[in-house]
Amino acid sequence: MKTFGYTPYGSYNAIKLYACLSVTEANKLHNTYKEWLVIGKCYHNKKKYSIEGMLPHSSMSQWLAEFKIAIAKSKAHFAQQLVIQLEEQMGNTYSYLDDQVEVPQDASGFDWDIGDDLPF
Repeated sequence: MKTFGYTPYGSYNAIKLYACLSVTEANKLHNTYKEWLVIGKCYHNKKKYSIEGMLPHSSMSQWLAEFKIAIAKSKAHFAQQLVIQLEEQMGNTYSYLDDQVEVPQDASGFDWDIGDDLPF
């Protein structure tokens, strides 16, 4: 029975899937599982990686957790790159991360009452 790119064979799971990963996350997974899995870049899509190999059942839960984390971090990285690209297209020369204003630890120094400005 084949499920989501993982097929059990005896005491191992065959893995064959494609995933959009950042280079950093692909390298982390490769370094951790290089004895079991081959992680290579796809030629048709620069963000996709091919992941193939066999893992023992005892490693599957750890692999799934690390794989899901890698996908989530990659999505965040790609979203950040998109924001930077769009800012550059609009003429902004700064990154949204560099433009963050730090909130002071003691922000209670205001002497006005919020309730006075409410329209209701």
